Amino acid sequence: MQIGLFKEHHLMTCKHPTDNCPPIMPYLDVETHGRIVGMRQAGLSFRAIDQLAGVPLTTIYNTVFKYQQIGTVKTQRKNGRPTILKDCDQCQLSRIITRCHCLTVSQVTNLMTENVSTRTIQQEIHKL
Repeated sequence: MQIGLFKEHHLMTCKHPTDNCPPIMPYLDVETHGRIVGMRQAGLSFRAIDQLAGVPLTTIYNTVFKYQQIGTVKTQRKNGRPTILKDCDQCQLSRIITRCHCLTVSQVTNLMTENVSTRTIQQEIHKL
C-alpha cells in the first residue's frame, strides 16, 4: 500500500475535499491486520511497520492490542440486542407450545411468567 492511494481514496470519499480535512482511511481487511501482527511478532517496531505498510500508527497499535487481548484480528460478531427471554423462559415457551397447539400468540403471552410483548413471543416461536 502506498500513501498516495489513501489520498486518492480520501478525495473520492470526502464530502468537502479541502486540505484541512483529516484523511479518511479505507477499511483494512483481515489479511492486512494479520500482516501487521506478523510483522510485530517478527520483531519489527511500530514505526517500521508504519513505513512498510503505510498504515497509521494508531491502527497498528490498536490491531496489535486487539490481537493480544482477543487472540485474533477478525472482527467479533455483533449480534445486536440480547434477547429478553432467558433459557428457562424459552423452555417454558417450548413446553406451552408442545402441550397446547391451538393457542394463539396472545394466549401464549398471557401464560408466560415473563412479561413480554406478543411480538417477542412470536419471534421466539419462529426460532424454535
